[in-house]
Amino acid sequence: MVWDIYVERNRGTSEEGTPDEAKIAAAVSRSAICLRAIAELMGEASYLAGDALSLADLHLVPILAYFRLTPEGRSLIGAEPSIGRWWDALSVRPSVAATRFRLELS
Repeated sequence: MVWDIYVERNRGTSEEGTPDEAKIAAAVSRSAICLRAIAELMGEASYLAGDALSLADLHLVPILAYFRLTPEGRSLIGAEPSIGRWWDALSVRPSVAATRFRLELS
């Protein structure tokens, strides 16, 4: 989600500095599988591992913070409503808000 989509989309790693669209396309399908699995594991819970914040949530926050800055990320997160609700709830936590990076603020 981060290296193969966010970094590729925003910096490009080819010598021309353009994104490798084939790399991104392959990562999109893998990312969709991951998000679907996370949503299924969450079920109706508020957090990834149940009804309380856990290290699983804190690990996923920065990944999705970058991922959602890409069109692919926004689309895939939008396809999983429980992940979107989770992000909306976590993104307003003081610790998450305090660690936003400059691209999230623009």
